[in-house]
Amino acid sequence: MSKRAPTNARYQKYQEPPGKTRKSAAAAKPSRKATGTSSTASKPKTAAGRRAARIDPQTPEFKALRKQWWILLLTGVILVTASWGVRYIDKPGGILGAGRIAIGSLNMTYAGLLSSVTLGLAYACIFYALYLDFAKMRPMRLAASKGDKPAAKPAKPTKTDSSTD
Repeated sequence: MSKRAPTNARYQKYQEPPGKTRKSAAAAKPSRKATGTSSTASKPKTAAGRRAARIDPQTPEFKALRKQWWILLLTGVILVTASWGVRYIDKPGGILGAGRIAIGSLNMTYAGLLSSVTLGLAYACIFYALYLDFAKMRPMRLAASKGDKPAAKPAKPTKTDSSTD
């Protein structure tokens, strides 16, 4: 790709004096500074300011859910690592040996079966941790950020409550 040459006739049209290149995009920007009322000035600039925007409720129920969430995530990571590790001991002279097992149409080694089961447990832990976060902890967090208490579910009307005329 070629550079713009100021002597090229294409860039000399409609310009006084001839021989200048086009103005850059920087020249089209406003020369004044932004005022303090802009939206960028109101955003927190420190990590502590950004953290203050997220409010975690300090209730015992939320703390217990948070602890359970951390335990599930760490268990999931440990089980994934163990699943990878089990694949490396799948050798004829290894701990599990080279024995094979047939389950239905599957024909795999003991280490492969153990690795698959361990990985399935890891995924179950991780997905349950996501469920806790989105279904249980998020509504509590949103209610705390609004300053409200979590709304209770309305009672279902019974058939005896409805009147028939």
